[in-house]
Parts: sequence; structure tokens; C-alpha cells
Amino acid sequence: DGMMVSFKYLEDKDVFQTFYTTKPSKRLIHGVLASDEAEASMILKLKEACGFEYTNKLQRMFT
Repeated sequence: DGMMVSFKYLEDKDVFQTFYTTKPSKRLIHGVLASDEAEASMILKLKEACGFEYTNKLQRMFT
């Protein structure tokens, strides 16, 4: 996955988290959802790379 390759090279992962979190939140507000599997897959990849604390906010958005 290209996004995860780019993610590995980022020094400030919090900036990525802020940017990435705004996309799903806008989709949730407007009722335009990506597939649940795609969202879960991305969250899982981020969790594997950075741990539970990093993905906690994203997981709460989708539960």
C-alpha cells in the first residue's frame, strides 16, 4: 500500500494523524462512507506501525 510506504518515512506522524482523521470525520458527517473493510484495514495497518494509542481516536470514530 503506497500510503503506508510514505507513512514510514514521515518524521511527524501526528501531522499525518490529524490530516487522515479529518477525511473520515467529514465523510461521517456528510454520510458518504468508504467501505468499512477499507477503513478497518487502514486502521489495522496504522495500529501495527504505531500502536493502539495512535489509532484509538480513529477506532472510536467508527464504533
